[in-house]
This record gives sequence, structure tokens and C-alpha cells, in this order.
Amino acid sequence: ASTNSSRSRRRITSSTTPPIAAAAAATTTTTTTSGSSSYRYDVILAADTLYSPKSIADFILTVKMLLEPKQGRAYIATQHYYFGVGGGYLKLKEALRKDKSLSVHECRRYVTGAGVSKIVVCIVHKKNKQT
Repeated sequence: ASTNSSRSRRRITSSTTPPIAAAAAATTTTTTTSGSSSYRYDVILAADTLYSPKSIADFILTVKMLLEPKQGRAYIATQHYYFGVGGGYLKLKEALRKDKSLSVHECRRYVTGAGVSKIVVCIVHKKNKQT
């Protein structure tokens, strides 16, 4: 099937529980010969989306579907571990180790006054290792 690509700006939000993608910048639109379109985003921003271990697989699937493969970056603000619910950065790393199509690295880590470890991570497609 042949495809046509075009670049545009598009903002996405999700009201699903848990929230999946908070925002996006420039997009790539691919239109197939059947006329359907799919959007790929250069930047995806999300916060506190990894608190439930049950939602991490869906989160990864959503990022894979929406992130532009060549230059896309997903920046996720999360906790190292969400006490009481079990999700967080550690569970994301574990899931991505098994998935093997996306890679993740820490961009910034800090500890709140209450001693909670917060992290901003960057996710890219593995064939796109630039940071």
C-alpha cells in the first residue's frame, strides 16, 4: 500500500483512566491507499500515568502507536515507585526490557521534601537512539 505523509501541529489529550498521553507537538500524518489516516507525534508529554502496573502495557502500546519512529520523544514524569499501587519507573523499565522496541533513560531525578523520588524519563524507538 502506498502512503502519503504530511507534517502538521496537533494536540492530543486523553480522558481515559489512567491518562495516557498529555500533549503532543508537530505530527506526521500518514494516509494509506484505503484512505485511513494515522497520526505520529514528535513529542509526547505525560505525567503520573504509570502508577498502576496494570496500565503499563497499554501505555507502552499507546506510545509505540503514537510516537514518530525516526525522531519522536516521549517525556514522562513519574515516581520511581508508587507505594500502595506498585507502578512507576521500575515497572516501566521491566516491561520495556521484555518489549524490546522502545528504550527508556532517565533525563532528571529529584527527591521531594517528603522523600518521594520523582523522575522524568525519555522514551524513543530503539532504532532512534539519539537523545
